[in-house]
Amino acid sequence: MEGSLRQYGGDPFSISYHACSGRCTGNESREKGLAEAAGILDFKNINFYKFSGKDKQEEKCVVQYPGNHLNRQGSGGMHNQLTENDIKRMKEEIEHRKLVVRKEALEAVKEARAQGDLSENFEYYAAKREKNRNESRIRFLERMIKTAEIIPEDSKEDEVGVNNTVELLFEEDQTVEKIKIVTTMRGNSLEGLVSTESPIGKALLGHKTGDRVYVEVNGSYGYYVVIRSIEKTVDDGSDKIRSF
Repeated sequence: MEGSLRQYGGDPFSISYHACSGRCTGNESREKGLAEAAGILDFKNINFYKFSGKDKQEEKCVVQYPGNHLNRQGSGGMHNQLTENDIKRMKEEIEHRKLVVRKEALEAVKEARAQGDLSENFEYYAAKREKNRNESRIRFLERMIKTAEIIPEDSKEDEVGVNNTVELLFEEDQTVEKIKIVTTMRGNSLEGLVSTESPIGKALLGHKTGDRVYVEVNGSYGYYVVIRSIEKTVDDGSDKIRSF
C-alpha cells in the first residue's frame, strides 16, 4: 500500500472537490469513498478538514495524505481532463440512472413507506438512502461533464499518451511495473490504471522509450523512472467509469 502511494503519489485531482462542493457531510464513510474515488490508497493516514463560508458555495474541503495535499475550493477554474469516450460513457450512465434507476428507487421508497411506522422502518430509510445516492451520482457526473477539458486519445507512435500501457523501471528500488495511463474518471491505482493528472501520469506524457523521467510528488519528494516500453492500446470500454 505504501509502495503504491510512493510510486503513484495518489491523484492530485480531487474528485472530492467536485462531489463535496457545497454539500460536505463530514461523514467518514462518504469521505472514505471520495478519497478512494480520488485515487487515495491508504485511508488510515488521511486527515479531512472542512471549512464553511457564509455561502455554502464558499465551502471547501482539504484532503491531506502522505505525499500530497489537495486543496480545492467550491468555485474555482479547475477543469478535469476527459476524453470523448469518457463523456459518452458518463452520459449513458446518467440516462440510465434517470430513466431506470430513478424510477426503481422511487417505487422502492413508496413501497417501504406503505409498511407503516417510519420510526423503525429500516426498509424505508435504506430505500431513501439509495434514492439519494442515485441523485448524488447524477449530479456528480453532470458536474464532471460540465467542467471537463476534452483531451485527444491519440498520441504519436513513439510517445506515451492516454490509454497507453507503459513498462517502467523504478530506480530507487529497481522494481519493474506496468501501468496504464488513463483519464481521472477511469483511474484506479490498485488495478494499475494511473490518471493523466497524477504526478506520474503528468510526468510520463509525451516521453519516449528509454527516457529517464523525474516524477515530482511534492516539493520535497520525487523519484526517477525509466520507460522500458510503450504499448499502444485503445479504449475498449473495459476500464470502467469510477464510482464514489
